[in-house]
Amino acid sequence: MYIDISTNNQGQLGTGLPEEPDEICDLLKKEATRQFTKHKIPATRQEWSGMKDRIYDNILKKAGIAFFPELDFDEQVTGRSRVMNYSIKNIYFQTLPGVYATGNLYIPDGDGPFPAVINFHGHILDSKLNHSVQKRAHILARNGFACFCMDTFGTGERSIKPDDSDYHGGMDGANHFNNGQSLLGIQVSENMRIVDFLSSLDFIDKNNIGATGESGGGNQAMWLAAIDKRIKAAMPVVSVGTFEAFVMAHNCVCETLPDGLTFCEESQILGLIAPRALNVCNALQEKHKAFTATEMLRTVKNTGKIYRLVNASENFHVQIFNNEHEYSKEMQFAMINWFNSHLKENEKQGPVNLDTELLEKEELKVFQHKKRDSKIISQPDYLRITSNSILSQKKFSGNAETELQELKKIVRIQNWWSVEKTNEQSLNKNRILKSICTDTGIRIPVIFQASENESDIFIISADPDGKETTIDKACPTQGNAEKVSFDLLGTGELSSPVASFYDNEITPFHTLSRTLIWLGKTVVGEWIKEFKVILDLIRKSKPDATLRVSANREAGVAAILLSALYPGIDELILCDSLVSYVYEEKPEVEYFNMSITLPGIIPWGDLVHAMALSHSKISITNPRNLHGKILTEDKKAALLEKYNLLATQYRSKGSLHFN
Repeated sequence: MYIDISTNNQGQLGTGLPEEPDEICDLLKKEATRQFTKHKIPATRQEWSGMKDRIYDNILKKAGIAFFPELDFDEQVTGRSRVMNYSIKNIYFQTLPGVYATGNLYIPDGDGPFPAVINFHGHILDSKLNHSVQKRAHILARNGFACFCMDTFGTGERSIKPDDSDYHGGMDGANHFNNGQSLLGIQVSENMRIVDFLSSLDFIDKNNIGATGESGGGNQAMWLAAIDKRIKAAMPVVSVGTFEAFVMAHNCVCETLPDGLTFCEESQILGLIAPRALNVCNALQEKHKAFTATEMLRTVKNTGKIYRLVNASENFHVQIFNNEHEYSKEMQFAMINWFNSHLKENEKQGPVNLDTELLEKEELKVFQHKKRDSKIISQPDYLRITSNSILSQKKFSGNAETELQELKKIVRIQNWWSVEKTNEQSLNKNRILKSICTDTGIRIPVIFQASENESDIFIISADPDGKETTIDKACPTQGNAEKVSFDLLGTGELSSPVASFYDNEITPFHTLSRTLIWLGKTVVGEWIKEFKVILDLIRKSKPDATLRVSANREAGVAAILLSALYPGIDELILCDSLVSYVYEEKPEVEYFNMSITLPGIIPWGDLVHAMALSHSKISITNPRNLHGKILTEDKKAALLEKYNLLATQYRSKGSLHFN
């Protein structure tokens, strides 16, 4: 049985989901359905040719996929084993500049050249050493295939501690988005390097390389085959469904393509593999909502049309097996038959041999007898190096309008929300609860608390704890002022029971953040839109009002970016807010949640850039870094120095002060 290490109770399998009403989940799923319907398969081969090129180019850009064909492999062999009619090498080699990966290369006896299969693991304990993964490799080698198994980025022997088995998703996996990269893109980039490496070996038939894997590993096999035409045959297992079904479900960030649903569906990604051989295998007893046979059939129906357009229907197969979420024995048998048919076309085929002799995991470890080479860096190390490197390359244009337009793209704001109607009820003599219905279908619950004496000063407050808590603690020293507090998307009345159910296993806002990124949005961007609706209503009723925005923790990010994009805010009063996305060190406990995820914020210039573009007076109590640590005096001084430099460049009328 496949045990997913991203969850403790297998909640991702869809059992025990809350049954209470969930307006946010319903709205986002409806939007995903609209996107699915939008992605039609063209009627002609010529139309498909143009569409696939646009999709391919978008994937490279959005996922941050990079090619390094000339990079030195610098491969090192640390151990060898003999089993039956094949041998195994434990190796590590350079996949990305300065990044090395650990793997096992299974080599049949003889001179070759041998067809090869890259065997990917999913979110499973022990990564490449897991018995399920290892068994497939042994079976492939026993049947005449070279096989390569690699620890996926941030897992296995590439974990923070060599003997651990890290889950590479959650906050750290999401932090790649901030750097303008993605875990999905890093995986594809590394996996293409496996193809480079195998193609460099004399005993490998570089014209006959295939890819397979289960769950997250099947996902890797699909993306690699879609991007790299050197993959002649692919067999993704228990991993194909619809991207629509990824919305408000339990999926890893390594399976998240930024803005993906705005330009493609999974049927088209599989279609990029055409006319090469593709066998999609799913499980009849699948409980993971994104990978059910029903979802898979919706996708392959359209992929089949693409294969027919390119006259390659014979290379496209679909199989459903009567098992659960696993790479079953029957699937292993199908695997050998599939790769025999497409990677050994001119060879006489003997009987399939599924007999295997598994090795102890220690024998397959790359660093079993010595300390791990410092070239093997963990995911946090990569994030630290990368975020600092990318930010240092930023060239600030000095053109405020240009930078603000780019910022709108970062937060994924194409259109502002408008108000359709407002309902209100009195809570007491000073408080009114308003429900502001927007043109998006999202309603914003807002509390308006009148001051004892009518005032032109408005304090608009937001906090992840919700509007009731926020309005009671909003700026108590501000004296006579009208107070306004509202629920941010994903909090209070706008929380999602389904998202909370899944997030309980990983980190808060994991489900909503992933979902919105798929849909071409961000949590922070939606919060900014909420802020603007309320500010516009106040401005409409009192054009000369003084607007003070108070925000805590994650809401502070939205407030900072809002103040750059909305010039009418007089003052920002922030507490415990994030002030920089630069990755420093992995904390034992995460302080911020995944709501802050902003694809591309570091290449754009980080939050200090937004502060410098703002004309607001900004005061921050307890400014914090990405990991929740309060800035030291030296780091506050460095941030102020950079702010002053940029603010002068942009001729900002604002100011920045740390309390």
